[in-house]
Amino acid sequence: MCRWISWTVVDDGILRLDMPKNNCCDMGGAIKVAEVLCPSVWRIDTYAEGKPDTMYLIDGKGWKAVDTRMVTTKGNER
Repeated sequence: MCRWISWTVVDDGILRLDMPKNNCCDMGGAIKVAEVLCPSVWRIDTYAEGKPDTMYLIDGKGWKAVDTRMVTTKGNER
């Protein structure tokens, strides 16, 4: 589990989970909480220190994780 700052409804079935810097979100735990908060949830966007981290979404086979962190390149550090 991670430390949460907040959960926000972004759109119908889409939630945003904000966490402090350097937190690692437990996908299963986040999904369980999100489904309690919003039974129709189909996407969860996680942010660490306000920066995109991971997106969890339902596809035809169930929940999957997509890394949404920016690729770090010289001069463009995250």
